Amino acid sequence: MTQDYSPFAVIGISKAIDALSDLLPGASISSPDNIFSVAQVNRKVTQFVRMENWEAQELGQNIYSKAELFDLMFSDGYPEARLLFLPDDIVGKGEALSYSGTNLREAILNFPHFVFDLDAVFVWPIARQISVFHHGGGFFHVRA
Repeated sequence: MTQDYSPFAVIGISKAIDALSDLLPGASISSPDNIFSVAQVNRKVTQFVRMENWEAQELGQNIYSKAELFDLMFSDGYPEARLLFLPDDIVGKGEALSYSGTNLREAILNFPHFVFDLDAVFVWPIARQISVFHHGGGFFHVRA
């Protein structure tokens, strides 16, 4: 039985793969490093922003809250459009999530997982944007 991730809807991973491929041909949803590399080659990526003291966060010192990480990652805003959300642990189950709401921040803060302790890929097909949080403590945005 599929877990309830409301207000996110569970969708098949193939839709997410197709959307990412359409925006960034050659990129793989299973590898943020690959997404970054492909975006760099195509000159479509912003710089990689590394989080300070991430090693302490990984050791459980909780330097950053989920809200702080979301706010840092999306300090310049995010598209108000349908989103495909690909947190690593959901992708590992062969699923992806879709979100059409208006308050992504609230939805992420209420999401049952921390989100930012693993890789998380946010894909806005209509807005042609990809945002990636890397488990190594950083993020980047791709404008396709």
